[in-house]
Amino acid sequence: ERFEPRAELTPKRLKHYLRYYKHFAYFSEAKAMPLELHWRLFNCIPLLEEVDAKSLATTPVTVGPGVVSTLSRNELFLYLCVHGSIHGWPIVKWLADIGALLSGMTAEDLGQVAALASERGLMAELRATLMLVDFFLAVERPAVELPREGSRIVERIVEMAQRLLTAEDYCLEIQRLSRFGMFLYDHRLRSSWRYRSEDLRRALFLPEDWDLIDLPDALFPLYAVVRPVSWLLRHLPRLPRRQSTLDHF
Repeated sequence: ERFEPRAELTPKRLKHYLRYYKHFAYFSEAKAMPLELHWRLFNCIPLLEEVDAKSLATTPVTVGPGVVSTLSRNELFLYLCVHGSIHGWPIVKWLADIGALLSGMTAEDLGQVAALASERGLMAELRATLMLVDFFLAVERPAVELPREGSRIVERIVEMAQRLLTAEDYCLEIQRLSRFGMFLYDHRLRSSWRYRSEDLRRALFLPEDWDLIDLPDALFPLYAVVRPVSWLLRHLPRLPRRQSTLDHF
């Protein structure tokens, strides 16, 4: 059964979802496990502008009687760095996975990852991740000199990660993250007009609103008006009284 998105996918909704999102999620009650089917690595298209899907290095993995292709070690490492950075590194286990991979890498391996990051405009995410590993984990890693590009983005990622990773004694539940706060964080990861406009379009037409209010395709643009109302309906009863909203982010 599909649970992400839950709403019925009309032609207009499907077109929007395929453009601005990256996967469908299903849940098997018989096996009590979720399954995500991806058609790209990230929701935000501009993050993939320098990546040709055909150029991604893959490696074959045996699964049961068959063989599937998955990301190569270097591609996987860079993907995990970017994935964690997009979400602000709220989970220590994600960073621990990076540390585990680093412990088995050579300086040449990390240099190859750095070359990929530079080609794809993702050096800030790689640098921020390595800084967080050095700060939080006692892991000996290869020493590689990285270009100091995107310093402002690096600072934002590291600052957010330090806030989230240390929240609630390192046990912050990701579901409790402020959606608006994370939108602002994500929105500032790139300064280009295209990145921010794409991010805003995705935020204004959320699938959860389609489930709440079933508008016909002819009125699909009105979901941008529905978004603030939907947010209030979902969150107003839970907003604290007489307390600064800054305390919650």
